[in-house]
Amino acid sequence: MDQGYAKPTVVQAALAREALASTALGRVALPHADSQLITKPAIGLLIAPQSINWQHNDKVQLVFFMALNETVHGQMRAIYHDLDQLIETPRLLKQVAQASDGTADLAILAQLNQKN
Repeated sequence: MDQGYAKPTVVQAALAREALASTALGRVALPHADSQLITKPAIGLLIAPQSINWQHNDKVQLVFFMALNETVHGQMRAIYHDLDQLIETPRLLKQVAQASDGTADLAILAQLNQKN
């Protein structure tokens, strides 16, 4: 919010959305809010190597905050395809969760994108 990616109510909206149904998929969670609250699209990544408790006693290691809006509408299928590939590939999930820093994570994720 401080850098202009989302409106101030995005956190409350994402929590309300999560209360409706958990976005956890195995060791990954994909929280999001209404696209009208997103001013610049981005995907934030939280890495918790030791796992964190998510809703309904799920334990997640990777949280991708999906801050997407209509400006990336044409790319949504590709974005979610890449995330699906990541979620379904335990080796990649482990690499991302254990990477030494954000730059290493971006390199792993970029390789996934290049394969598709």
